[in-house]
Amino acid sequence: MDNETKNRLFDFTVKTLLIILFIILCFVTFKYWKVKKPKSTSPPLEKILDEINSYNKSISAVFHTKDETINNNDMSIYVDKLKLTEKNLKELDLKASHNKDNILNGLHNNILFYEQIKILLENSNSKDFNDSLKNIDEYKRICIEEYLKCNFNQSKDNFPKSTIEYINNSYLSFNNAIKLKRDMDIKNDHNTDFKRSLASISERFLNIKIDKSNFIEKCRNGEYAYEVLQSEIEREYKVFEDLRKEFNSLKIPPNAIESYKAFNDVLNSYNLYAKELKRSVNNEKQVFNNNSVDKNVLSLVNEELSSKIEDLNNDLERFNSIFKNFSDEISFNK
Repeated sequence: MDNETKNRLFDFTVKTLLIILFIILCFVTFKYWKVKKPKSTSPPLEKILDEINSYNKSISAVFHTKDETINNNDMSIYVDKLKLTEKNLKELDLKASHNKDNILNGLHNNILFYEQIKILLENSNSKDFNDSLKNIDEYKRICIEEYLKCNFNQSKDNFPKSTIEYINNSYLSFNNAIKLKRDMDIKNDHNTDFKRSLASISERFLNIKIDKSNFIEKCRNGEYAYEVLQSEIEREYKVFEDLRKEFNSLKIPPNAIESYKAFNDVLNSYNLYAKELKRSVNNEKQVFNNNSVDKNVLSLVNEELSSKIEDLNNDLERFNSIFKNFSDEISFNK
């Protein structure tokens, strides 16, 4: 084999080896970048931080309203978006210097912070109210501490400074809203308790509010005993006194004063009627026992009792109207 042939063979061998080496390097490089490259569905870190800031800003706007009420449905929309951001962040491959663990832990507590607020707003009468408040404070504290540990350049003007500001604003608005809601719940509870108690008293009162005119007439005709009628009147008056004592012990909400006064008028009218009834029956019993019946006197008795029972019925009708309006109002405000 001459030198020229040897040289050609050598060149061919070298070129072949170089080509094979190039192919191997390309393959290794491709496999390396394929493994290291983040999933196409994972957004870059800057977008993640912008989302965290943006969604906290939106929630802060939901919290900050003129009437200091919070729309839980609107808040839930952005909390769900924060959860999606958390999912994307977990899939993102970051360097240790990007503080991924701090961002993740901060975001997780950021979400818990809003979820606990939502639960408390929906159950402000919960027995665990104070514990829930402590949880909110704790989630907020951890969230802010973790966000402050982040050390990077991306979105530095918004995250974490602006994000923390939005979280603090939401927290202040929540405190105002929950205080108003708790006050309203207490007010509604007082109204409901008053309504239930007064309805019970008025219902029992109707059992003793009986026009005794027919019984008096029967006594006059010898069909009913005055002693029995007197006993019934005394028994009913004792029930009345117990009801009045129970009524006077009621705690009166500010918007129930009119209902309270109206029923007090009813009780006063009944008291006048009952006393007149007792006096009349006692007098009649003595007259009939002495066989000295004066029809003119009996007629006057009938007119006086009739006037008293009419006043009572008018007061009761007025109370029913006022109390119905009060009941409708508190049902509407619940």
